[in-house]
Amino acid sequence: MPTWPRVEIVLQAIDVVEALGINPADVAPKHWRQVHNRLATSGEPQRYTLKRQRAWLRRRSIAPSGAASSRSSLRVPPSRA
Repeated sequence: MPTWPRVEIVLQAIDVVEALGINPADVAPKHWRQVHNRLATSGEPQRYTLKRQRAWLRRRSIAPSGAASSRSSLRVPPSRA
């Protein structure tokens, strides 16, 4: 897939989140990872919903400090031996 259509899809994903009244920076990191992974395989990203946001906020509120977002997309994933 050429670059511009991918950029457009990402911008649309951001628009969907903003239309829900959610700051894109507050969205579950897992959502942005799946957007990336779907685009990398020429798939269609799943739409983010208020239900998913509520679930993310609940997980984050009950997880030990830092555990809910410990898998940053900037970190190298652990090797599988």
